[in-house]
Amino acid sequence: MSSLRKVSWSSVVDGRGAIPPAPEPESPVTEAVYACRRAALIGNGIIAEDRQGRDPAYHRERVGQESGDDMGTNRARFLSALTAVFAMFIAVGAPSATADSGVNPPMDYGGGCVIDPANRSVTIYSLRSRCALQQQNSIFGNAARGAVPTGVKNGWVTSPATTRAIAPAFWIGKTFYTGQDGGYVLNRLTGAGLEGLRANVYSGPAITDGAPTWALDYLPPVAQIYDEIREITPGVWFGYSWQRDTAPPTLMLTFALA
Repeated sequence: MSSLRKVSWSSVVDGRGAIPPAPEPESPVTEAVYACRRAALIGNGIIAEDRQGRDPAYHRERVGQESGDDMGTNRARFLSALTAVFAMFIAVGAPSATADSGVNPPMDYGGGCVIDPANRSVTIYSLRSRCALQQQNSIFGNAARGAVPTGVKNGWVTSPATTRAIAPAFWIGKTFYTGQDGGYVLNRLTGAGLEGLRANVYSGPAITDGAPTWALDYLPPVAQIYDEIREITPGVWFGYSWQRDTAPPTLMLTFALA
């Protein structure tokens, strides 16, 4: 049987009972395979390691020959080696934020303002506690429109600080009744989450940069309010709440939804 290294099982141990130098690994998986085979040979008493853990300087002429190590020691070494190999496989298989994995890496805007596509909690915490308004503007400007929210979403005021402190008593999020192209939204008011203050949801140009955004166009009695949001990371939306009966519109607050 051939290994991933194109080295036959019989050639792993040479005629003197020592492991020949391994070829350059083609991947972490092939390195793990080689390490596993070596661990098996050590554990079964076919070869032995020196104290520095290098390849054996000698071999057993037959299995079971006296070498100063009893079977219990060999088994302990075998289990230790297998544990290391298992850890290697986990490291190889763990998802990482790379271009190959399709997951964008975190974006650090400085001062602890970190937008992490793989961690909603980090993103929400940053928006609420670490990102200044100028950084929030950059985050919004760097984002595409994204998908429209659907269903119940929790909400947090992210600026200004004075509004952020008192908002949870009056507003805790929104409920979206939307399809692919929009629909409508109701705000979740008070700590009980009572639904009210309806707005139509549709795609339109943002006040800030004219690029596509999801517009939340409120109806009377709050028709002077106009929100716009973008999906800045998967499942997290950030945006602005404007008072639009002024020229130009006045920014009242920024908020996040997830």
